[in-house]
Amino acid sequence: MWALDITLVISSESKDILGSSSNTVLVANHRSHLDSVILWAICPEDKHLVFAAKKELFRIPFLGAGLRLAKAISVDRSRGKVALRTLIDETRKLSSNEALVIYPEGTRGVGRLLDFKRGAFTIALESHRNILPVCIKGTDIIFPKGKQVPLSGEVFVRVCDVIPYEHIEGTNDIELAKTVRELMHTTSFFEEELAK
Repeated sequence: MWALDITLVISSESKDILGSSSNTVLVANHRSHLDSVILWAICPEDKHLVFAAKKELFRIPFLGAGLRLAKAISVDRSRGKVALRTLIDETRKLSSNEALVIYPEGTRGVGRLLDFKRGAFTIALESHRNILPVCIKGTDIIFPKGKQVPLSGEVFVRVCDVIPYEHIEGTNDIELAKTVRELMHTTSFFEEELAK
């Protein structure tokens, strides 16, 4: 972040929530390719983020090796049900200090929080994991689609309270997706979008 002249703004409360969280599926809004870098930057040293990546990326020299070292999960995006089953099975194998990261919008939202797909919540329910919602603001301004190099500026991160598995057990994944989206959408981060 320092080398890119990007200031990361995160409260001590958000850091505390991150530090004390365990056994989670981390769900974050998605605005830019910079989002994953931001999540790594805020990740406590004793935690590890696990990302899903399409299987084709694992065949690329160096990148594939890096993905394997980072314990990324290979998924076949052309086979939705198989990909979901793979993610559930692999998430069950994660330790409590490893968090699966999912962007439930499914793609980058420009200027607004898109509807959440249910996959992240199916995974959390079937792997008996807590949900950790993270709101990111500013990456779309600093590193918009089409740019090759990020601009300097500020990125704001707010970590919402962990939603324990015990509170969601037996919940419908579609309703859970709507509930978590509403929780994230009503943070002060998205006031401008709510006014639209």
